[in-house]
Amino acid sequence: MSLDWSEWMELNLSNVQKIPTQPGVYRIYDSEKQEMLYLGESSNLRMRIQSHSRKGWKSNAVFSYHSLPKSLPEYQRLEIENDLIGGYYLERIVAPRFQFGKK
Repeated sequence: MSLDWSEWMELNLSNVQKIPTQPGVYRIYDSEKQEMLYLGESSNLRMRIQSHSRKGWKSNAVFSYHSLPKSLPEYQRLEIENDLIGGYYLERIVAPRFQFGKK
């Protein structure tokens, strides 16, 4: 699956305000440890990533996103998210660090 991802940005409120309020998928990455932290989807990218920015990841978290059409049904966004997680697992034989809870 080839998606047109945004550039990586620091996970802070200033950068979150630049995100569109439309559906999409996103990824959160620890730039210091070179490790994927989370892959997700949302009907409102800005609100969802803003909630992640408040979590205090205790790392050098950066994020990028790919906007999806508003007409895309939720089940298709979930399928894309699932494909991203599955593809990551297939490559690394491990899920993103916080994908299924805190570690």
